[in-house]
Amino acid sequence: MDNIQNLIDLGLTLNEARIYYSLLKLKNGSIDEIAKRADIHRRNVYDTLERLQQKGLITQIISSKTLLFSAVDPEKLNEIVEEKQTSLNMILPGLDKLYKHNQPTQTTAVYKGVGGLKSYIRLMLKVNKTNYTIGGKGSWFDPRITKFVISAEEKWREQKQQSYDIYDAEIEKFPEVLKYVGGKYKFLPKKYSTKSQIDIFGDYVAIYSGIGPKAFEDEISIFVLKDKEMAEDYRKWFQLLWDLLPNN
Repeated sequence: MDNIQNLIDLGLTLNEARIYYSLLKLKNGSIDEIAKRADIHRRNVYDTLERLQQKGLITQIISSKTLLFSAVDPEKLNEIVEEKQTSLNMILPGLDKLYKHNQPTQTTAVYKGVGGLKSYIRLMLKVNKTNYTIGGKGSWFDPRITKFVISAEEKWREQKQQSYDIYDAEIEKFPEVLKYVGGKYKFLPKKYSTKSQIDIFGDYVAIYSGIGPKAFEDEISIFVLKDKEMAEDYRKWFQLLWDLLPNN
């Protein structure tokens, strides 16, 4: 199922992913064979095969007996991704300009679930300012988003973004988190551990709920406020905590 999900992540529909993956196993197959292997009703196979042909992922094989289909080299997937990236690069400057032009000075947003957390991380990358965390838990190291976070961390390093983290005491047990995140950090006394976290970066203040050491709940919520004065005030409170806490 992981292979199917990865194909879906690349932009294929569920039926397209099932049929393409099935044809990689079959080498070539008839409509009936494909329907059986992919576990898709025969009447739905025709339309999906046509879309896969348009994407260049399968070919027809004309035999003397029946019409067969075959998957093309999976390297074609690289071409599809590159074509999408090229299209995105062409329109992104205009979209980015439009986005920045219409940004209010004060906003409130709520990000939910795995997808919301990823969107929030993208926001932090885009703002690209020093991040200050209170009650850090390393929740980004939840296995569900490991690949995404590794990619994000690489971009952070390229941007040379700095971080100052005040972690919950439990994170001392996870040196891999401290090593990978880097930056300067201190720890709260154990009695002040919580299930929440605060991030301050640029003009933003973000408040998490539903998180724990190296994990987050399915319905994680991140409340993000954009307010320059409020962010500055939160940084002052962060600095107070930082000054009061002992060095490691």
